Amino acid sequence: MRSSFLFLLAACTPDLTDKASPDGGDAVDTASGDDGGGGAGDGAGDGGDGGAGDGSADGADGADGSGDGGAGDGTADGTDGAGDGADGGADGGGGADGGDGDPGPILPVEGIWSTGAFTVGSDPCGLTNFEDPDNFIPDALTVSAVSASGFTLDDGSGPVSCGYTAPDFACTPTTTERDAAPGLDAVLTLDTALSGEVRGESSIDGAVDIEVTCDGGSCFLLELAGLAFPCTLTGAFPLNAGG
Repeated sequence: MRSSFLFLLAACTPDLTDKASPDGGDAVDTASGDDGGGGAGDGAGDGGDGGAGDGSADGADGADGSGDGGAGDGTADGTDGAGDGADGGADGGGGADGGDGDPGPILPVEGIWSTGAFTVGSDPCGLTNFEDPDNFIPDALTVSAVSASGFTLDDGSGPVSCGYTAPDFACTPTTTERDAAPGLDAVLTLDTALSGEVRGESSIDGAVDIEVTCDGGSCFLLELAGLAFPCTLTGAFPLNAGG
């Protein structure tokens, strides 16, 4: 019985092995193949859905974010900045226009102006040899009727009109007469023309030309004393506002 059992067992074993191995191999191989295929499918699915899909979605979202958020906002900000810059530039241009505008001429203030020391320019007459040069200009002048084209000067004998082309001015000549000396028949005629330059609202550099002639029977005596007629005395003096 035992030997018969062993014989039967030995005889049946190869069949079981052959049948189990192919079936098991096929099952295992199929399962493994299916599992592998499933794994590959899952991997591809994960890779496509997870990596590629999510990555594409994220990339798309990121791109959308860049386009909508970054690019859009950046463009808007850039446009606003450009607009503000343009407005600022336009405003700056306005400032430039204001800076380029002509402020107008300097106008002397109205009122009493005091004269400074008279500096002789030329004296071919020889008058300053006999008289203080300061006697040929007034102690003060009154400035009035000031405008961009002129003003008046008054030494007490009446206003004199002066044309003004900033910074230079020139006044209408005035004529005065004076006796040369007591007891002499000699009258000096002085034609005085004031001019100068306005340096500031309260500062003027004045100049004077005085043409001198002598009329009378005693004029030759003055010439013998060293005077010469006719002649022109010139000089300069400062003027300052405030009296």
